Amino acid sequence: MSLTIDAYIGGALVVDGVVERPIPIHKFFGVGKVTEATLRHLGILTRADLKQLSEERLRILFGERSSLLYRYVRGEDDRPVEPMRVKKSVDKEVTLAQDIDDPDRMLQILEQLAEQVERRLAELDLQGKTITLKLRWSDFRLMTRSHTVPRGVRDAHTMMPHLRSLLATLDLDQQPVRLLGVALSNLMPTHETELHQTVTWTS
Repeated sequence: MSLTIDAYIGGALVVDGVVERPIPIHKFFGVGKVTEATLRHLGILTRADLKQLSEERLRILFGERSSLLYRYVRGEDDRPVEPMRVKKSVDKEVTLAQDIDDPDRMLQILEQLAEQVERRLAELDLQGKTITLKLRWSDFRLMTRSHTVPRGVRDAHTMMPHLRSLLATLDLDQQPVRLLGVALSNLMPTHETELHQTVTWTS
């Protein structure tokens, strides 16, 4: 499949009518501080700018490393792919110093755990659809209850009504509780944006 470079719009490269996201040059493998400084001096700030340099011009500037840079900026990379671990859930749990049987105290602890999960999700820029309550009785039996919502959540305020409902499904009178935990799974990025934009030319 051949690609046609149509034009520049707002610093982005238009290829076959699709606007590519402007990618800063320092994001590319092989572009260190020295190489970046040289490119910036030439007014080359993004992938679209760098794509306009011929392989010969890059060779003059950077010598034998130029062929790698020329290929990387075009998405050609034959380095072996290393599998990346995908995070499946964000969770927090606590083993209590003393077993408890007070539902109100359990809810207070769950809220604290949910707030810690919220902070971690914010750091990772993630949200999730499945809220899970984890509970271990004093005899070490483990119970989990989950609820999946239609839209992603990540704040403790939204999690708490679901955790309260999940806790209510358990018979809390049977024995004290030793451990409580909160997890959010079925994760996705907080901001999922599609950057495909069609450019129509009129003559």
